[in-house]
Amino acid sequence: MANNNTKQKAVVKEPAQYEDFSSSVINAAMHQASLIAAKAKKESDTHYKELLAAQPLNTVAAYKTNAKTNLRRQEAADKQENRRKLLVYRMQLVHGIFAEAKESLEEFAASDKYADYLIGIAKKHAEDVKGECTVILRAEDEKYKDAILEILPKAKFETSADIKIGGMKLVVGRLMYVDTLSDALESQQQSFLTRCKLYVEYNGEGQAK
Repeated sequence: MANNNTKQKAVVKEPAQYEDFSSSVINAAMHQASLIAAKAKKESDTHYKELLAAQPLNTVAAYKTNAKTNLRRQEAADKQENRRKLLVYRMQLVHGIFAEAKESLEEFAASDKYADYLIGIAKKHAEDVKGECTVILRAEDEKYKDAILEILPKAKFETSADIKIGGMKLVVGRLMYVDTLSDALESQQQSFLTRCKLYVEYNGEGQAK
């Protein structure tokens, strides 16, 4: 395992193959949001009319004030519930998309093309290595050590269970280059969530606001 006492700066290389997910997921989420908002407004209007219809005529004027106050409270509660639904819907969309992406990456890591990909990472960072370095791999990728040594002749090797799909981490002094499929996928997912702007904030009581 890599030395935890060494201060290192991680450099994550992100693939670009998932950027096209943004438009389709955002459109689906915004469509769902409009449906939820329209339903909430319809239910709110119906509730207000029912409240007024239930009162005698001589008390309607006075009752309107109380009814509007109660209605605002109900609308606030409905707004919280609607945002909760949007949060759940958004996460279902995102998890579904990136679960499929993860399966595709796992299939790639088990394919014949994976070896060239792994060796390509070593070649890409060869200019960054002027002396000794540490290459961190999955246990099942140790079979590629000899091929990597041809590119990085002073490399030492370690294995890590943190590399769940494939790729490598390269430690050069205090700098760590993170070029793994799992880290790239996670970074891409977080970047996607930021771009799609569908976050829901919560107050101290754990409710949406």
